[in-house]
Amino acid sequence: MGFNGSSSTSPPLRNNLPPFVDRFGDIPEPVRRQMIGACLSTLRQHLERMVEEIKSLKEPCWDCVRQLEDAVMAADSLGLEGVESYWSALARCSLEFENWERERVEKENRYGRWVWLHDVINSSDQDVHDVDDDDDDGGLKIYD
Repeated sequence: MGFNGSSSTSPPLRNNLPPFVDRFGDIPEPVRRQMIGACLSTLRQHLERMVEEIKSLKEPCWDCVRQLEDAVMAADSLGLEGVESYWSALARCSLEFENWERERVEKENRYGRWVWLHDVINSSDQDVHDVDDDDDDGGLKIYD
C-alpha cells in the first residue's frame, strides 16, 4: 500500500506526483499550485525544526534520527526541492551520534568502574566516605 491507501497497481499519476498530492487534481491549476506549495512549505519547516532539535541534543537519540530519516524519505518521495540538504543533515547527525557513542565507550573502557562510581556519586544523595587514610580514593565506600 502507498500513501493514503493507494495500491502499487494504481494508474500513473498526473505529473508523477504522489497520491496525496493528486487529491488536488480537481482544483484549478493556480490554486492547486498554491495548495501544494503550502503543503511542501509546511513539510520543509517541520524538517528544519526536527534537524535543529536533533542538533541541540546533548546526548544521542537514535529514535529522533529514525524519525528524521522517515520524514526525509517522505519529503524525497514527494520531490521536495533541496531535500539533499536534509539528507546531509541526517548524515551529520548520525555521524555525530556515532562519535558520541564511540567516545562514551572509550571513556568507559579507559575509566571502567570509576566512571560508573563517579556517576553514582554525582547522581545520588548517598554519603560517600574514604575508608582508608592514604587519600588515593581507592577505598571509597558508599552508605545509604
